[in-house]
Amino acid sequence: MASAQVTTSNSLLDPDQILQAVDATRFPSGDITFSATIQEGSGGTDSTTTKYKVSSRNGNDSLIETVFPVKKSGRKYLFENDNLWFYSSDIQKPTRLNLQQRLSGEVANGDLARTKFFIDYEAKIFKTAMIDKKKYYLLNLKAKSKMATYSQADLWVEVKTLAPYKVIYYANTGKPLKEGVFMNYKRDGSIQRPMAFLITSLINKKNVSTILFSDINRVQFEKNYFNKDRLLRF
Repeated sequence: MASAQVTTSNSLLDPDQILQAVDATRFPSGDITFSATIQEGSGGTDSTTTKYKVSSRNGNDSLIETVFPVKKSGRKYLFENDNLWFYSSDIQKPTRLNLQQRLSGEVANGDLARTKFFIDYEAKIFKTAMIDKKKYYLLNLKAKSKMATYSQADLWVEVKTLAPYKVIYYANTGKPLKEGVFMNYKRDGSIQRPMAFLITSLINKKNVSTILFSDINRVQFEKNYFNKDRLLRF
Protein backbone atom coordinates (compact mmCIF):
# COMPACT_ATOMS: atom_id res chain seq x y z
CA MET A 1 0.00 0.00 0.00
CA ALA A 2 1.40 3.39 -0.93
CA SER A 3 0.36 6.99 -1.26
CA ALA A 4 1.99 10.17 -2.57
CA GLN A 5 -0.24 12.64 -0.75
CA VAL A 6 2.10 14.53 1.59
CA THR A 7 5.70 15.61 1.10
CA THR A 8 6.36 17.06 4.57
CA SER A 9 7.54 14.83 7.42
CA ASN A 10 4.59 12.77 8.65
CA SER A 11 5.71 13.27 12.24
CA LEU A 12 4.87 16.98 11.88
CA LEU A 13 1.31 16.41 10.70
CA ASP A 14 -1.68 17.12 12.87
CA PRO A 15 -4.74 14.79 12.92
CA ASP A 16 -6.71 16.94 10.45
CA GLN A 17 -3.86 16.80 7.93
CA ILE A 18 -3.66 13.03 8.27
CA LEU A 19 -7.43 12.72 7.77
CA GLN A 20 -7.33 14.94 4.68
CA ALA A 21 -4.49 12.81 3.28
CA VAL A 22 -6.61 9.69 3.84
CA ASP A 23 -9.51 11.32 1.99
CA ALA A 24 -7.25 12.26 -0.93
CA THR A 25 -6.02 8.66 -1.09
CA ARG A 26 -9.54 7.24 -1.21
CA PHE A 27 -10.97 9.55 -3.91
CA PRO A 28 -9.85 12.57 -5.96
CA SER A 29 -11.06 16.00 -4.89
CA GLY A 30 -13.56 17.99 -6.93
CA ASP A 31 -16.35 16.59 -9.08
CA ILE A 32 -16.09 12.85 -9.68
CA THR A 33 -18.08 9.82 -10.76
CA PHE A 34 -17.36 6.20 -9.91
CA SER A 35 -18.96 2.77 -9.96
CA ALA A 36 -19.60 0.86 -6.74
CA THR A 37 -20.46 -2.84 -6.75
CA ILE A 38 -21.68 -4.21 -3.43
CA GLN A 39 -21.31 -7.93 -2.87
CA GLU A 40 -23.20 -9.30 0.12
CA GLY A 41 -22.02 -12.53 1.70
CA SER A 42 -18.81 -14.49 1.16
CA GLY A 43 -19.33 -15.20 -2.53
CA GLY A 44 -21.33 -18.41 -2.16
CA THR A 45 -24.67 -19.28 -3.69
CA ASP A 46 -26.49 -17.10 -1.17
CA SER A 47 -24.51 -13.95 -2.04
CA THR A 48 -26.11 -11.03 -3.89
CA THR A 49 -24.69 -8.21 -5.99
CA THR A 50 -25.92 -4.64 -6.42
CA LYS A 51 -24.26 -2.06 -8.66
CA TYR A 52 -24.44 1.73 -8.38
CA LYS A 53 -23.18 4.77 -10.25
CA VAL A 54 -22.10 7.48 -7.80
CA SER A 55 -21.66 11.16 -8.63
CA SER A 56 -20.05 13.38 -6.01
CA ARG A 57 -19.22 17.07 -5.74
CA ASN A 58 -16.08 17.28 -3.59
CA GLY A 59 -17.46 14.84 -1.03
CA ASN A 60 -20.49 17.01 -0.24
CA ASP A 61 -23.48 16.67 -2.56
CA SER A 62 -23.90 13.26 -4.16
CA LEU A 63 -26.21 11.18 -6.33
CA ILE A 64 -26.37 7.38 -6.13
CA GLU A 65 -28.10 5.65 -9.03
CA THR A 66 -28.92 1.93 -8.96
CA VAL A 67 -27.69 0.15 -12.08
CA PHE A 68 -28.14 -3.55 -11.21
CA PRO A 69 -30.24 -5.61 -10.65
CA VAL A 70 -32.46 -4.38 -13.47
CA LYS A 71 -35.60 -4.59 -11.30
CA LYS A 72 -34.06 -1.94 -9.02
CA SER A 73 -32.68 0.31 -11.76
CA GLY A 74 -34.13 3.79 -11.60
CA ARG A 75 -33.82 3.98 -7.82
CA LYS A 76 -31.88 7.10 -6.88
CA TYR A 77 -30.48 8.57 -3.67
CA LEU A 78 -29.72 12.29 -3.67
CA PHE A 79 -27.76 14.00 -0.90
CA GLU A 80 -27.99 17.81 -1.05
CA ASN A 81 -27.98 20.56 1.58
CA ASP A 82 -27.61 18.00 4.39
CA ASN A 83 -30.72 16.08 3.25
CA LEU A 84 -30.87 12.59 1.74
CA TRP A 85 -33.73 11.88 -0.67
CA PHE A 86 -34.81 8.55 -2.16
CA TYR A 87 -36.64 8.42 -5.48
CA SER A 88 -38.12 5.48 -7.37
CA SER A 89 -40.35 5.32 -10.43
CA ASP A 90 -43.12 3.71 -8.36
CA ILE A 91 -43.44 6.61 -5.88
CA GLN A 92 -44.87 10.05 -6.62
CA LYS A 93 -42.36 12.17 -4.76
CA PRO A 94 -38.94 11.73 -3.13
CA THR A 95 -38.83 10.25 0.38
CA ARG A 96 -36.43 11.58 3.00
CA LEU A 97 -33.94 9.10 4.44
CA ASN A 98 -30.91 9.39 6.71
CA LEU A 99 -27.29 8.45 6.18
CA GLN A 100 -27.39 5.79 8.90
CA GLN A 101 -30.00 3.65 7.15
CA ARG A 102 -28.97 0.51 5.30
CA LEU A 103 -28.34 0.77 1.56
CA SER A 104 -27.39 -2.85 0.90
CA GLY A 105 -26.13 -5.53 3.27
CA GLU A 106 -23.75 -3.97 5.81
CA VAL A 107 -23.36 -0.83 3.68
CA ALA A 108 -25.10 2.29 4.99
CA ASN A 109 -26.36 5.10 2.75
CA GLY A 110 -23.59 7.34 4.03
CA ASP A 111 -20.86 4.84 3.10
CA LEU A 112 -21.42 5.85 -0.53
CA ALA A 113 -23.08 9.26 -0.20
CA ARG A 114 -20.23 10.74 1.86
CA THR A 115 -16.68 10.23 0.56
CA LYS A 116 -14.71 12.57 2.86
CA PHE A 117 -14.02 11.73 6.52
CA PHE A 118 -12.72 15.26 7.11
CA ILE A 119 -16.11 16.85 6.34
CA ASP A 120 -18.03 14.78 8.88
CA TYR A 121 -15.54 14.01 11.66
CA GLU A 122 -13.08 15.64 14.02
CA ALA A 123 -9.90 13.62 14.51
CA LYS A 124 -7.32 13.20 17.23
CA ILE A 125 -4.33 10.86 17.40
CA PHE A 126 -5.07 8.28 20.06
CA LYS A 127 -1.84 6.29 19.76
CA THR A 128 0.46 4.52 17.31
CA ALA A 129 0.56 0.77 16.84
CA MET A 130 2.63 -1.83 15.00
CA ILE A 131 0.75 -4.25 12.72
CA ASP A 132 2.69 -6.74 10.58
CA LYS A 133 5.89 -4.72 11.11
CA LYS A 134 4.28 -1.50 9.89
CA LYS A 135 3.62 1.52 12.09
CA TYR A 136 0.12 3.01 12.14
CA TYR A 137 -1.58 6.04 13.60
CA LEU A 138 -4.78 5.21 15.42
CA LEU A 139 -7.10 8.18 14.95
CA ASN A 140 -10.24 8.61 17.01
CA LEU A 141 -12.98 10.25 14.93
CA LYS A 142 -15.94 12.08 16.50
CA ALA A 143 -18.93 13.12 14.41
CA LYS A 144 -19.24 16.88 13.92
CA SER A 145 -23.05 16.59 13.84
CA LYS A 146 -25.84 14.07 14.37
CA MET A 147 -26.19 13.93 10.58
CA ALA A 148 -22.99 11.87 10.22
CA THR A 149 -23.25 8.22 9.25
CA TYR A 150 -21.55 7.07 12.46
CA SER A 151 -21.21 8.83 15.82
CA GLN A 152 -17.56 7.84 16.21
CA ALA A 153 -14.90 5.66 14.67
CA ASP A 154 -11.32 4.45 15.13
CA LEU A 155 -9.21 4.72 11.97
CA TRP A 156 -5.81 3.07 11.43
CA VAL A 157 -3.53 4.97 9.02
CA GLU A 158 -0.06 3.83 7.96
CA VAL A 159 2.48 6.37 9.22
CA LYS A 160 4.84 6.08 6.25
CA THR A 161 2.28 6.41 3.45
CA LEU A 162 -0.79 7.92 5.17
CA ALA A 163 -2.87 5.20 3.49
CA PRO A 164 -5.93 3.96 5.44
CA TYR A 165 -5.77 0.39 6.70
CA LYS A 166 -8.97 -0.25 8.63
CA VAL A 167 -11.75 1.47 10.57
CA ILE A 168 -14.05 0.47 13.42
CA TYR A 169 -17.45 2.20 13.49
CA TYR A 170 -19.36 2.66 16.76
CA ALA A 171 -22.98 3.18 17.78
CA ASN A 172 -24.06 6.16 19.90
CA THR A 173 -23.74 3.91 22.96
CA GLY A 174 -20.08 3.24 22.18
CA LYS A 175 -20.77 -0.34 21.09
CA PRO A 176 -18.66 -1.45 18.08
CA LEU A 177 -20.89 -1.91 15.03
CA LYS A 178 -18.71 -2.70 12.01
CA GLU A 179 -15.14 -3.17 10.90
CA GLY A 180 -14.08 -1.88 7.50
CA VAL A 181 -10.81 -2.89 5.82
CA PHE A 182 -9.36 -0.93 2.87
CA MET A 183 -8.07 -3.39 0.26
CA ASN A 184 -6.92 -3.98 -3.29
CA TYR A 185 -4.78 -0.87 -3.71
CA LYS A 186 -4.24 0.11 -7.34
CA ARG A 187 -2.37 2.98 -8.96
CA ASP A 188 -4.26 6.05 -10.17
CA GLY A 189 -1.63 8.39 -11.56
CA SER A 190 0.86 8.98 -8.73
CA ILE A 191 -1.50 7.63 -6.05
CA GLN A 192 -2.37 4.14 -4.88
CA ARG A 193 -6.11 3.97 -4.10
CA PRO A 194 -8.01 1.28 -2.19
CA MET A 195 -10.41 -0.18 -4.75
CA ALA A 196 -12.20 -2.47 -2.31
CA PHE A 197 -13.68 -1.95 1.16
CA LEU A 198 -14.60 -5.03 3.18
CA ILE A 199 -17.26 -4.41 5.85
CA THR A 200 -17.91 -6.98 8.57
CA SER A 201 -20.65 -6.70 11.19
CA LEU A 202 -19.21 -6.88 14.72
CA ILE A 203 -22.63 -7.89 16.00
CA ASN A 204 -22.84 -10.91 13.69
CA LYS A 205 -19.53 -11.59 11.95
CA LYS A 206 -21.27 -13.81 9.40
CA ASN A 207 -22.70 -10.64 7.86
CA VAL A 208 -20.12 -9.36 5.37
CA SER A 209 -20.33 -6.91 2.47
CA THR A 210 -17.63 -5.82 0.04
CA ILE A 211 -17.69 -2.58 -1.94
CA LEU A 212 -15.70 -2.77 -5.18
CA PHE A 213 -14.83 0.62 -6.68
CA SER A 214 -14.08 1.17 -10.35
CA ASP A 215 -14.23 3.72 -13.18
CA ILE A 216 -13.21 6.72 -11.05
CA ASN A 217 -13.44 9.76 -13.32
CA ARG A 218 -12.92 13.48 -12.80
CA VAL A 219 -15.81 15.45 -14.32
CA GLN A 220 -17.52 18.83 -14.05
CA PHE A 221 -21.17 18.99 -13.05
CA GLU A 222 -23.54 21.80 -13.96
CA LYS A 223 -24.54 24.08 -11.10
CA ASN A 224 -27.95 22.51 -10.46
CA TYR A 225 -26.98 18.89 -11.06
CA PHE A 226 -27.57 17.87 -7.43
CA ASN A 227 -31.13 19.12 -7.16
CA LYS A 228 -34.32 17.41 -6.00
CA ASP A 229 -36.40 18.96 -8.78
CA ARG A 230 -33.96 17.63 -11.38
CA LEU A 231 -34.29 14.21 -9.79
CA LEU A 232 -37.99 14.18 -10.66
CA ARG A 233 -37.37 15.20 -14.28
CA PHE A 234 -34.90 12.44 -15.14
